Amino acid sequence: MGIFYNKTTFKVHRDAQEIPVKAKVDVLVCGGGPAGIGAALGAAKGEVSVMIIEKNNCLGGLATTGLVTTFAGSSIFSDSEDDDPVVNRRQVIKGVVWEFIERLIQEDGAISPEELNKTGQNDAATFDIEVYKRVADEIMEEWGINLLYHTMITGAIMDGETIKGVVIENKAGCQAILADVIIDATGDGDVAYLAGASYKMGRDEDGKTQPLTTMFRIGGMPEVGKEQIEKFSKYPKGKVQPYFLFWEAPEFIYGHVCIFGTPRKGEYRCEMTRSVDKNGLNPDDLTKAEIECRRQIPKIVEYFRKEYPGAENVYLIDSAGTVGVQDSRRIVGEYEMTMDDLLECREFEDVIALGCYPIDLHNPMGRGYDMRFIKYPGQAYGIPYRCIVPAKIENLLVAGRCISADFYAESAIRISSTCMAIGEAAGTAAALCVVKHKSPRDLDANLLRQKLASQGVCLEQFVYNTPLVDEK
Repeated sequence: MGIFYNKTTFKVHRDAQEIPVKAKVDVLVCGGGPAGIGAALGAAKGEVSVMIIEKNNCLGGLATTGLVTTFAGSSIFSDSEDDDPVVNRRQVIKGVVWEFIERLIQEDGAISPEELNKTGQNDAATFDIEVYKRVADEIMEEWGINLLYHTMITGAIMDGETIKGVVIENKAGCQAILADVIIDATGDGDVAYLAGASYKMGRDEDGKTQPLTTMFRIGGMPEVGKEQIEKFSKYPKGKVQPYFLFWEAPEFIYGHVCIFGTPRKGEYRCEMTRSVDKNGLNPDDLTKAEIECRRQIPKIVEYFRKEYPGAENVYLIDSAGTVGVQDSRRIVGEYEMTMDDLLECREFEDVIALGCYPIDLHNPMGRGYDMRFIKYPGQAYGIPYRCIVPAKIENLLVAGRCISADFYAESAIRISSTCMAIGEAAGTAAALCVVKHKSPRDLDANLLRQKLASQGVCLEQFVYNTPLVDEK
């Protein structure tokens, strides 16, 4: 291969080249975040050959390299009060998500939701990222899933509007990987974009996306006691619990103190930096955001030393290996899930995953957030299969935050638990397509739902503790 510079036109040209084929698999998963993990496991359970490509050195995506150290939104509460949040807890996300959490707990790498509920926390499971990385590797090996780290996807191999594989770049150079079905779990919808799929981005009125955030960890925090509660309970929306500290802090662009405990005593993950008016697909904006967020961290650490009782010796452990992008491309699918679908818990015949995490939209241009809860406590919203099938590209499924959803709905379904559940559905669908010789667009959603149910996936949106009373 030759790359040449034309000094007259100031352009660079690359010769046509024959790209060697590295592998041919049944199902190729692009991206190894929570959605990719779920997709790979869902496909492997269908007894087909699976390969997963990841740009980083580990699985987990923002859960590991981004230090987002919690699984949240897997359970819903009904008839509960602030002082008694364990009333009528119903788990709505199971399947590979819960299998993964249980494995982390067995390896002493996570604190279970039940344990956190005893202290007033919601359903989040907090985990150790190093255990997460190792366990994810082990599970992939146990299921015979071929892993490829340190690899970027730079092109889609197309036959008309049918995707046949992807072009990759790594230390070995340029190669191709072919597959019968491809799952885009890149978060940014990179593969779908390269294949020519239509997409939306940002809010409708101006295209602005949610701010970028760099997570970081601090150590040396004291146990929560009477002194801390007395000082911060007076803050508007103040919440002081052992594993989740939250109160307004207008001195920061984030607008709040928002930190989550980890399995280690005295250690917290901080979600308090913010870089606004940035495009998560623009390398220049990403660079600026990385620098801007890192610059905010020392001031936040100093704040805890001065303001939080007993935190005089708190210290910075580390910051995330990448700034967190909360939304970018949303691939246009056969159906777009809307905010009203989510808040109203609308029922669909082709639901393949459930969620209960609220709309959590961070202000694209400054402090604060817009949080909206579903209107039926104790119930869950469903995610239709049509949302993971791109409108025109064949043999491609999408999983994770890049599925077909509007700006508001995406802010709810982007969390780890929901993304992994969507991934499991996508992987299960891909395996069925291979076995049944069907395209994803022609797959019977009822067949997919039956298969998911047999794998322990919960698909029942509405469950009532007492029979509904006819008021007539």
